Amino acid sequence: MIELQQPLLVDSREPELIFKLFEELKIPTKLETLTVGDVQYKETLIFERKEISDFYGSMLSGRLSEQLLALASVPMPFLVIVGSMKQWKEKLALHDIKFQPNEELCYGQISSTILRYGIQVLWLPDDETYCTIVAKICQKFDEEKMAKPNRIRVQYQSRDKRVDRLAVLLGIPVPVMDRLMKRFRSPRMIFAVSTAELMKTEGVGEVTAKKIRAFWDTEISS
Repeated sequence: MIELQQPLLVDSREPELIFKLFEELKIPTKLETLTVGDVQYKETLIFERKEISDFYGSMLSGRLSEQLLALASVPMPFLVIVGSMKQWKEKLALHDIKFQPNEELCYGQISSTILRYGIQVLWLPDDETYCTIVAKICQKFDEEKMAKPNRIRVQYQSRDKRVDRLAVLLGIPVPVMDRLMKRFRSPRMIFAVSTAELMKTEGVGEVTAKKIRAFWDTEISS
């Protein structure tokens, strides 16, 4: 069961079905005349819902650009497209309408919405899914699950155990040591080449190259 701390503010111009679906989910709603978006939660989450035909039509008319600019001004904007392109085409054919939407144009607009406006886009199959996803996002927002996940650092280990030992001895990263071994084939060859030659290996700068040479000169040669 989805529980929210506050009612969803739903634009009064939304279809009655949307209110009914939220009611079935036991999500409290409050009727408002919203200036931006169709659903608002805590003045932070704003959802603009568009059926695929409306999305395409507003894109061609230029109205979508104005709506996206307004939507981009809120803290966390979402553009939600409802319905599939296939279903829309079937509906057009059923009514003997010859118009065929340009799918590439549609996909290009979605990409621009994400990249240029910084708006998250959801393309969902139906209004039932739309209402459920909106409610779940708001629930996660209440739970403050907004932080980015921590990256898990995986320790790099080479198959060649000599690489691991040399990396520890020289104090350089294992991946760099691995590249040196693959290039020069053996520890002896690594220590035999010049500093300039060592620096041709990715990840080996002047400091690392001199460190390798110094280790050979002080620890091995002596």
